[in-house]
Amino acid sequence: MTRVHLDSPLNITSQFSHCSLPLRLDAYRGCSFACNYCFARARGGNSPSQRIVTANMNYLTNAFRQIDRGHTASTIRQFLVRRVPIHFGGMSDPFQPRERRDRVSLSFMGELQNRNYPTVISTKSAMVSESPYSDLLASGWHVVIQFSLTSTEDARAVQLEPHATPPSLILKSMERLANRGIRVAARWQPYIETLAETPEAYVRRIADAGAFHLSLEHLKVPLEDSGWASTRTGLSMPALKRDYRDRGALRDGREYVLPSIQKRSTILQVRSLAHRYHMTFGAADNDFQFLSDGEACCSGVDQFEGFHHVFKHHIALAVKRGALNGIIKLGNIDKEWCPESSIDRYLNSRSRIGSRDATGGTIRNHVAARWENVASAGNPSRYFGVTDTGRRDGGANRIFRMDSNVLFDVTGRPKPRPDQNQII
Repeated sequence: MTRVHLDSPLNITSQFSHCSLPLRLDAYRGCSFACNYCFARARGGNSPSQRIVTANMNYLTNAFRQIDRGHTASTIRQFLVRRVPIHFGGMSDPFQPRERRDRVSLSFMGELQNRNYPTVISTKSAMVSESPYSDLLASGWHVVIQFSLTSTEDARAVQLEPHATPPSLILKSMERLANRGIRVAARWQPYIETLAETPEAYVRRIADAGAFHLSLEHLKVPLEDSGWASTRTGLSMPALKRDYRDRGALRDGREYVLPSIQKRSTILQVRSLAHRYHMTFGAADNDFQFLSDGEACCSGVDQFEGFHHVFKHHIALAVKRGALNGIIKLGNIDKEWCPESSIDRYLNSRSRIGSRDATGGTIRNHVAARWENVASAGNPSRYFGVTDTGRRDGGANRIFRMDSNVLFDVTGRPKPRPDQNQII
């Protein structure tokens, strides 16, 4: 029997302050797909198959049993009681080759399906379309399968993910699942301008495969040197890092990201194409999340039954709601549900605030702190076209404004700047 090491596979992602799917479930620690661009490559997350660590198969069953007995004090259990959708496959692929032997993902899927728990599964494997996985998916369960494809062409994709499933097989898997009535989405992640096919070709192919939704995210280059380089193509992470620096890339946490203005035209083009092919669109670049359809950040899942409890007390949604009239206030999300207990235990020591400023360290506390700190990664001023007005609302929170030119991107029509009197 495989030895269990990962005892707590369900966690809160560090992106909770701008994400509608903050509950992250992983069946394995480490991923043998070892994609060349993956941030985990430089942080111990990419591993040969023999070094992959399996999760405790009984974790979900035990967590739900505790809830059935009325034990709901922990933050994770409060999320589960609320039925906030789980993002399955946040740090490792649930259907990497190790799954054929250990079946941890199958076990988790069985528990989630039994509870009809809303779940978004992220993968770049065709295994999910095989039986018995596809049979669980077709049972009426509230589930969405989100396939990640850097390209729809095998020859392009192999340069970045030589150990992952070729896109040609992924597209067939998407079509097979869609034909069984299973909701499938695509994530163009990462988008690398020098490697990608044309947006028209990519969007048409994933639409033909049955995708209802497409999200797009530009490459984030990790600060650490992964050492990856391709002798065949000349592509390498150090070269990409130099290119990003030459283009004025900004540091965002532990990655370098391109300036917003250099991403805007591609995002708008892909959004327009997605709509032309009758798909919804999600902007997965944090600085453009307000361009996403719906209120589930980049995932688009809030359009389906069972997913109406996506998490909404986060800054990205406050910005999106404010973008409709140009004025962005924390009050836009003030009434949205939040767990009541501290989340500090799920964060690294530098991000904890409970003991530092005498607050409880709840999500509400963290969101408010990031709202006020214009230097924080999640602050509204980090979104394209958003600036601090220098004013505060009745609760003494900062008020931000969105540039009128960007309002046109959001609504499709120009809007006048609000009067100063509207701000208070």
